[in-house]
Amino acid sequence: MSEPRQTFFHTTPSALVARLMGPHGTRFGLLLLLGATGLTCLVFLANAFVLDGAAYAIQDDARQFLAWTARLADPAALRGDLIADYWHSVTPRGLRALYGAFAAIGISPLVLARLIPVVLLGVSAFATWRAALMLTGGRALAALVMAGFTMALLVHEDSIFTATARAFSPPLFLLFLDGLLRDKRWQMIASLGVLAAIYPTTALVGLTMLGLSYLRRRLPLPVELTRQSITTMLAATLAVGAPIALVPGEVSRWEPVISIADALTMPNLGTPGGRSSIVPMEGSAAWLCSARVGVLPEIFPCWASRWATLVNLLLLTPLLFLGLRAAIHSAPGGTRAPDIVYLWALVAGVAWWGVATLLAFKLHLPARYPQRVLSILEFMAIGQIIGLWLDQRLRAPGGAGPVRFVLPGLLALFAVSFATPTPGMRRPLDPGAIDWLIAAPRDLRVGGLSSDLDFVPAVTGRATHVTVEHAIPYHLTYFNEINRRLKATIAAATTPDAVALAAFVRAEGLDVMLVDRAFLEAGTVPEDYAGVVLAEVTAGEAALARGPSALQRAAATCALYRGPQVWVIDAKCLAVQPPPA
Repeated sequence: MSEPRQTFFHTTPSALVARLMGPHGTRFGLLLLLGATGLTCLVFLANAFVLDGAAYAIQDDARQFLAWTARLADPAALRGDLIADYWHSVTPRGLRALYGAFAAIGISPLVLARLIPVVLLGVSAFATWRAALMLTGGRALAALVMAGFTMALLVHEDSIFTATARAFSPPLFLLFLDGLLRDKRWQMIASLGVLAAIYPTTALVGLTMLGLSYLRRRLPLPVELTRQSITTMLAATLAVGAPIALVPGEVSRWEPVISIADALTMPNLGTPGGRSSIVPMEGSAAWLCSARVGVLPEIFPCWASRWATLVNLLLLTPLLFLGLRAAIHSAPGGTRAPDIVYLWALVAGVAWWGVATLLAFKLHLPARYPQRVLSILEFMAIGQIIGLWLDQRLRAPGGAGPVRFVLPGLLALFAVSFATPTPGMRRPLDPGAIDWLIAAPRDLRVGGLSSDLDFVPAVTGRATHVTVEHAIPYHLTYFNEINRRLKATIAAATTPDAVALAAFVRAEGLDVMLVDRAFLEAGTVPEDYAGVVLAEVTAGEAALARGPSALQRAAATCALYRGPQVWVIDAKCLAVQPPPA
């Protein structure tokens, strides 16, 4: 009698293992991984399109990089707008072309930004599976554990969900890694070329890994010099170098670039609570542990825990072990274990981190070189060690006993991980205020004092005077003006002098002001402003403690929209009508 057919939902852990270790385990493992990733995509899409506030839901970083995209539907939109001009110039040409192509067929940037992660997650899962099979010697169970750990990281680290340039780094790097492990030269070259056009830092690390793969422990030449190796390196170097050569021309208008010394004097960089902090809780520059300048993958936030450096070092230990073991046991004639890729990634990432640190911030953020690569590989290494241990124990006579509790635990861990992605989606406090702006004339210029201003450029396409979210300090020509506007806004919003408020409105050319109701009623300055202009916020709060500001007194008279969280105030009214005493 044939064995009754089992559905996935009625399959026990032991039956899953049996199928994974059977003749069709590779196919079954891939289907499991893609199915789990599909669950993640469904949860994300519900978050992005269905849940409350989904109409204006947008990923945290996408609020910055999509600030210029109103120009795709209307080339005349946002003409001369500082924020739109800057974020257009720092968005890679490849990504601009992608958003432009879909806008031409009627898919808006906000919708596309919610669809891109679905495709990238699928590509990441497929490439991770292929790379995991190579690193585990084709053992489906071990590969599934390895890929499960990797994808669990990717669905809880928001890069892919941003739909910005860094979203493409994980899937393209994993495709490159698969090509490197399988010696698929055109796959490597194509992956690196697209990476260079969208996210150059990862492309440079990958190119260096490719170069390291041609090193040999033999004499007389320590480098493999064959026709294929030479043509592959030349083609890969050209594929990476050509797109990168185009980058400086667009961003040079915003230079000079700040130095590390400059950064440490700026509140948003040099303090742990700053908007773009480069320092940990201790308050000093952290070359080991920092999301922007540190060499360690920042799995545990360095600004939130004094133990972050130690924990992040421990997480890197399996990668170090596998990479060094492969290097030690590699044959002098050139035969090496696939695990050597861990060492290549470490050497390449640290090397580029060192160069970028010496030139900070001329080559973008130093941490972006090692962290984007090592964070993925360290979870691959953790999964590889656990997966191979499980596989070995299950194949050994009587070895299933010690792991019978591990398997259900891993299944539960993966189930929770894939079902609870953290995409970092943001929604405005007051969608009604956003509705009002979208219905207003397109040439409206919006100022104010509200966290909802962060959504205005990307979601409404209206020119925005200044926001905290767009106060990125690395290019001083841009940031100095943004910083001036933030300081002027705080001063104007908190001054009791109606003449000074009117002068600010006229000088900045504002049409309306978005202002938090909490500020108008209680004098509460949105807390994120302190992460950039702390001194001005402190002075403004002191002024408010002495009495209401002119803006507070005039708000009721000049209000155009009174929402539960945010008011829209007629700036022209503020400029011509004295507020009531």
